Amino acid sequence: MTGRTSYSYWVKATDWHDLSGRGRAVLVQAPFNRHASGDVILVYTQGVGEAAHLETAEHWRVVGVEGTVNGSMTGLLVRRAKLEEIFPPPSRTPRPCRRPSG
Repeated sequence: MTGRTSYSYWVKATDWHDLSGRGRAVLVQAPFNRHASGDVILVYTQGVGEAAHLETAEHWRVVGVEGTVNGSMTGLLVRRAKLEEIFPPPSRTPRPCRRPSG
């Protein structure tokens, strides 16, 4: 995950779109310049109609920014985030060895 602040969004199922050959896109209420490729966001999706009581929450990695609607809604190209993108592995720097006292 990048050093940028993480964001979460509530969206409706109708805010998700499949772009032929380009992957998934989601419309979020955010300014156009808030996210860059590599950011990991948390998206809560609420169903619509008969499924309005269903919700999901998933982490997604931003792979592109499509455009903006009225300066307040932004289309983000996303893919599901891998676990190591959500929780980076601990640093692999070796710890100094302690010598036994005595």
